[in-house]
Amino acid sequence: MSRGTLAAILSRGAAILASFALTVVVARVVGVDRAGVFFLVAAVITVLSTVGRLGSETMVVKLTGGTRDMSASRSTIARLGLLTLVASSIVAMGSVVVVGVSSWFGDSVSQPALVFAFSAIVAQSLYVFAGAALRGSGRIAAGVIAELGSAPMAAVVILITMSLWRTVTIDDALVVFAATSWLTAGWATAMVGWLARPQSARDRSTHREDPLRFTPATWRSLASMMGVSVVYFASVWSPIFILGAIGSLESVALYTAAVRLVNVIGLIPSIQASYLSPRFAGLIRAGELHAVSALAGRSALIATGLALVPGLVLALGSSAVVLFVYGVDYRDAAPLLVILTLGAVIVVAIGQVNQLALLSGVEHSAFLAACIAALAWGTIGVAAIATLGALGAAVTAIAVNVSYASALCVLLRRRSISSWASLRR
Repeated sequence: MSRGTLAAILSRGAAILASFALTVVVARVVGVDRAGVFFLVAAVITVLSTVGRLGSETMVVKLTGGTRDMSASRSTIARLGLLTLVASSIVAMGSVVVVGVSSWFGDSVSQPALVFAFSAIVAQSLYVFAGAALRGSGRIAAGVIAELGSAPMAAVVILITMSLWRTVTIDDALVVFAATSWLTAGWATAMVGWLARPQSARDRSTHREDPLRFTPATWRSLASMMGVSVVYFASVWSPIFILGAIGSLESVALYTAAVRLVNVIGLIPSIQASYLSPRFAGLIRAGELHAVSALAGRSALIATGLALVPGLVLALGSSAVVLFVYGVDYRDAAPLLVILTLGAVIVVAIGQVNQLALLSGVEHSAFLAACIAALAWGTIGVAAIATLGALGAAVTAIAVNVSYASALCVLLRRRSISSWASLRR
């Protein structure tokens, strides 16, 4: 195992554990109902920051993946970074206006705390883009920590420290969430700027061909990449939104708690995505689709084998796991955990379909598949949640997620790329 791969594994594992730890800390320090508010606000911000990136994080990996020298790609990185900043700022300002005149979150959160929390749309957009640029240049560990680990790690430390000397409120949790997002955006963008700087006077005067052209085709590609990411994340977070709208904040907290535990199953494919994306991009640009299929098949097989262990633990010991991690207030999350675990293992076996779809030129079809998934949540999902509550959300989630992944798998096969777990050579 190379040092780069080991660094990717450790950094991704630490990042996912940090996100999980943040869920546990918030669930325990602010209570079930207030935790539901926090998870709902965080879900909205996550989806809106995806809109604000306009697909730039995928485009930067697609155009610069495999290029260690970031200064050679500085024009591409700078232009996509500026696009991210402008677009996310517009989204954030619009969101703040909407939040200011709406009462969706009621009196549970103060207006200043909510406005500051929504400013994290810009921060999240910037640090995800910066992390993608770092991963594209082969700096996997730094990129993963920027994208996924730094903000939740810092938030966990701050919230635990605060809880030792006073009661932590929902306002405190949201302010810490936003502040740590800005802290991460600061160091991540500074790191990218430093690495992409001209290395010498000769480097400054050398003209390099910039592969990025803002043609109508580029904008369509960016729109599709953003659309896939936005609709995908909207589908992932749809149960949270729907439960928040027609259910209870307690059901939001229960469902989120179960989802965070199930994310352990996705740990390996998530780690793999960190270092496979640049490799996929390079192989696809070179036209080596058979090699892409072989790499995807092996990685999915490894991930599936490793996912079976935590999958069995979560499915067979769901009640004990929930009580141990979250406490007795979350005992009703156990049946949700069993259902979501089954779906997660199946999706892992199907493979890295999202990454491959966005990098292989089928992003337009992938966007359509994501829209159908979102439509399913808006119809079948709403009916299931209205009838069964959080249990209906879990059942719909397994159906939608497996169907969506299977659809992308078929699309990739038409592109002569196979993603599912296998021993292809």
